[in-house]
Amino acid sequence: MYLFKFYDHILKFYVFVGSIPIIWSREDRKKTIIAMGTIISDPEYKERATVTVNEKGSTLTIGIANTEDAGQYKCSVAVQNTPEVKHTVKIRGD
Repeated sequence: MYLFKFYDHILKFYVFVGSIPIIWSREDRKKTIIAMGTIISDPEYKERATVTVNEKGSTLTIGIANTEDAGQYKCSVAVQNTPEVKHTVKIRGD
């Protein structure tokens, strides 16, 4: 199960899969890997993204979201041949 929220210029993605590590990525031309587990790997997101994991699952939070953050995001389980979930985000300027 997954959930997406946007408020106060913060994107939050929730995925409930227990303790299995999650890879958070963006479906852009670079196929940017944002995080693996709780470690933010892409420099563009290091200062404004966090991943938290608890008994309910994994949460990716992207702060200071703006129109450039619109696009498709993907979370997948960090094992081979597994299902993935894609989120399409649209952001309108003020």
